[in-house]
Amino acid sequence: MEITALQPLTEIIFAVAPLVSADFLVTCDAKWLQCFLAACDGQVDVASRLLLSYASWCEVSWLQPSSDYNDILATRFIDILPSDNNDTVIAVMRDVRVLGQLLDTYSFDKIVGAHVNQLRHLLESSASARQGVSMVQDLADLNVSLVGRLMDPRKLHIQAQAAHFLLSAFPVRWGTVIVVDAPSSFNTLWQVARRFLPNAFAEAVQFVTRPDALQYCEQEFGRRVL
Repeated sequence: MEITALQPLTEIIFAVAPLVSADFLVTCDAKWLQCFLAACDGQVDVASRLLLSYASWCEVSWLQPSSDYNDILATRFIDILPSDNNDTVIAVMRDVRVLGQLLDTYSFDKIVGAHVNQLRHLLESSASARQGVSMVQDLADLNVSLVGRLMDPRKLHIQAQAAHFLLSAFPVRWGTVIVVDAPSSFNTLWQVARRFLPNAFAEAVQFVTRPDALQYCEQEFGRRVL
C-alpha cells in the first residue's frame, strides 16, 4: 500500500488511540480501517467517530470469537451473492427454517456473532464497503413456533442490540432490504423489531409476495436472486 493511501489510516489511528485499548487497536488492520473510510466517503473525522462507536461494542457477548462460527456459517443460513458489475453485494436468507435448526444447537449470541463476523470478512475482502450490502429475506417457511422462539425476551434484547450496532457502529452501507412472503405470524415480531430501527430504515424495508416477488427482485438487482 502506498504511503499516500496509508496517511488517512494513520490519522484514524492517532485520533482513536488515546480513547481505546491497545488490544483493540491490534484488531484493526489496514483492510478493516479501509472499511470505515469507505463507509464514510473517505472522511477521516467521521470514520474515526464510527470506529470509536464500534470499539464501544466490542465487549458484548455476541461479538466474542467462537470456535463454532465456521460450523454455523457452513449451514449457509445467509447466502452471499458477490458483487456483479460494481453493484451491491446481496445477502440472501433463502430458508428461515435453518435458523430454527441452528437454535437447536447453538445459542442466539453465537448465531448473531457468526453472521456479524461473516459480514466483517465480506467487507474486508471485497468492494462491499464502498458499494454497500443489500438483503433479501425469504420468510415463506416462517412458522408460529419459530416466531415464538424469537420473541423470547433475551433474544429480543440481542436483536435490538445487533440492529443498533449494525446501523450505528458498523462500517457498512445498507442498500435495498426486501422481505418475501412474510406470514401473518411475522407481524407481531416486526412490530417489536421495528422499534429498534431508525424510522427511515424501517420504512424503506420492502415487503413483497410470490409470484411477483421473484420478478421484482430480479428487476431490483438486475439478476436472479431467489
